[in-house]
Amino acid sequence: MTPGLAFFYGGMVRAKNVLGMLMQNFFAMGILAVLWSIVGFSLAFGDWGNGGLIGNLDFFGMSGVDQNPVSLGDPEGDGGGLALGIPLILFCAYQMTFAIIT
Repeated sequence: MTPGLAFFYGGMVRAKNVLGMLMQNFFAMGILAVLWSIVGFSLAFGDWGNGGLIGNLDFFGMSGVDQNPVSLGDPEGDGGGLALGIPLILFCAYQMTFAIIT
């Protein structure tokens, strides 16, 4: 998606600025990947506490994110959390693709 968006934006500028537009999109993709890994995943999928919308910093800097399959969130304690059969690091990478695209 990101290369397609880069080419789309490249088609909207003059020929001499196409390379600059492509590089701008790819640099933004790299910066967003780093920001998502450091703080975005934690704010999106950290513990909500008392029904808030933004999570805490439990996963700040990818701390506690490993290759073990996990369950995310169980605010009511009734087992209604997100039961994942995949490693948390893979879930983080999958969600990062959506953060980069948008």
